[in-house]
Amino acid sequence: MKKGNIVTLVLAVLLLSICTITSLFALSVVSSNRKNTQLMLEASIIRGVRASAKKLLEFSADCGEPVAVVINGYSLETDLIDGIWCVRVSDGDKEEIIFAEGR
Repeated sequence: MKKGNIVTLVLAVLLLSICTITSLFALSVVSSNRKNTQLMLEASIIRGVRASAKKLLEFSADCGEPVAVVINGYSLETDLIDGIWCVRVSDGDKEEIIFAEGR
């Protein structure tokens, strides 16, 4: 082989290696952005569910009736415990209880 062909071959291999490394880095960035977007979406959904739970709690406290609804896969149930209204927010795996304040 001629010296020029060897240099060309080495440069082509180096260029191919650089392209491969850059592509792998770009894929990892896209993957982490996808995970961040998923976490932000889940946080946004639970914020909306909690806001709905508080409004449901206000409704039950004002009307004096327990209510049960399902919103975005979360079960919301109001209940009167020891004279204090609360709402249970459950997604099947974990449960959160929010109590009415100042009632």
